[in-house]
Parts: sequence; structure tokens; C-alpha cells
Amino acid sequence: MFGVLVVKDAKGQIGFLAAFSGNLAGKNYHPFFVPPVADLLNPSGFFKTGEQTISFINQQVENMEANADFAACKARYELAKQLRDAEMVAAKAAVKASKVLREERRRQHDRNDSEKCH
Repeated sequence: MFGVLVVKDAKGQIGFLAAFSGNLAGKNYHPFFVPPVADLLNPSGFFKTGEQTISFINQQVENMEANADFAACKARYELAKQLRDAEMVAAKAAVKASKVLREERRRQHDRNDSEKCH
């Protein structure tokens, strides 16, 4: 992609800034174009060294995910989540049933008090 910004200074003189993204003819630096923010082609530059670090980390993750111990731990974790979910459902049902029972006891108590007053 190419871009050109035409500018006019306080004295009325016209100028321009030109830029491109990516690389042009295998290079990042060309006359009349602003320099890149990060030189993607410099082997010791920020981008390339960061790319190497990310590739190394990705390889470590792949190795860990291929490990049999990881698979076993993941299976235990998934089972624990299922058990937790089942316990949560049971606990919520118990709380709901307890609430219904309390409400019924209150109604009974209110009826008994109302009968005593008559």
C-alpha cells in the first residue's frame, strides 16, 4: 500500500510525505519515503528477534501439549470441572427446596396465628 500526504506550511509552501507498507523490491528504505517504524527485515531488529522468541515459546507449548502427563492432568481437570458443576446444580436445588420449605412453614405459622386470634 502506498500513501502520500500533501502538506502546506505556514509560508504557503507545498510539500509531501510518502510512505509504503511492507517492503518494496526487498528493501524497507527508499528515497522520498518515510522510514518504517520497525525494520521487519533487520535480522537483529525488534521484529525478527521478537519473532524468534515467539516461535520458541510456541514450540515449548506444542511440546507440553504433546506430553502424556499434560493430557492426563487435563483429563483430571475436566472431570473435576464436571463434578464441580454437578455439585453446584445439587447445591442450588437444595437451596431452592429449603426456601420452598421455609415459605411453607411461614404460611403454616401465619395460619396458626390467625386461627388463635379468632
